[in-house]
Amino acid sequence: MIEAHELTKRYGDTIAVHSLSFTIAPGTVTGFLGPNGVGKSTTMRMIMGLDRPTSGTVTVNGKPYRQHRSPLREVGGLLEASAVHPGRSARSHLREGVQWVRQLVRALAAEGRTVFLSSHLMSEMSQTADHLLVIGRGRIIAAGPVQQVIDSVAGGAVRVRSPRAGELAAALAADGATVTSPEAGMLEVSGTTAEHVGEVAFRNGLLLHELSPRRASLEEAYMSLTQDAVEYRAHTTPPLPGPRRPRTNEHPDRRPPDDLTRRHPARRRAGAAHLRGGSCAGSGSSCCPCARRGGRWPPPPQ
Repeated sequence: MIEAHELTKRYGDTIAVHSLSFTIAPGTVTGFLGPNGVGKSTTMRMIMGLDRPTSGTVTVNGKPYRQHRSPLREVGGLLEASAVHPGRSARSHLREGVQWVRQLVRALAAEGRTVFLSSHLMSEMSQTADHLLVIGRGRIIAAGPVQQVIDSVAGGAVRVRSPRAGELAAALAADGATVTSPEAGMLEVSGTTAEHVGEVAFRNGLLLHELSPRRASLEEAYMSLTQDAVEYRAHTTPPLPGPRRPRTNEHPDRRPPDDLTRRHPARRRAGAAHLRGGSCAGSGSSCCPCARRGGRWPPPPQ
């Protein structure tokens, strides 16, 4: 069993973990979820005795990790793993590795062990975990059985198709349900169950072509829970301004000096001489006013 009480970790003025209290029970797989940078790794490091809490406590089987006589016989952990099997391809790691982890943690839980698993793979977590602990900005924002966490955020809905959808919608609304119609002949009903929708339709003699309960996914619930708990957000950065292009009637050397000019005083002096009345090479380029005058650039040495 893993128990935390008012667990807090500060780094200077930053609170990485803020007063976490939770119990991870034996015989279950508990998923530990949250965006990057919200304190998941710090929490796990404190469980494993790798970081000391600023305040609060966390114990494994009733003791802090460091106080166990043989801690490796009490708890094992894998944090920020980067090792790969040399005989397997990347595709094999992704396919077989995920399946192997799922089977392993379920087997460990079946033996009565405590499993605390952090992952960003919501589809795998929904198949593997029994309970969830979701944190954001170092605080717990949701905890409980997987389906309970999903329903507390997204709830459920019932999809109904009927040739008399309008009459059914009115009957369900009068019964207290919330009804929307995404398209003709189809209803999305929330605030009730599929069984109750069927009973309402039967009482009113309304034919149904479809009656199917719909549940939100863990991915949808997770995004809803953590949308305001993200520590770092991406912002659109305007492009850096490029070099200013000269106007059609402006000589290139009348622009502000570039880095090359700043680094080479001789070139800067030559440019100044040109601006005082020197002339540039008569290359025939129509973009250079001095060239059109038939002058020379750079000016001859003095």
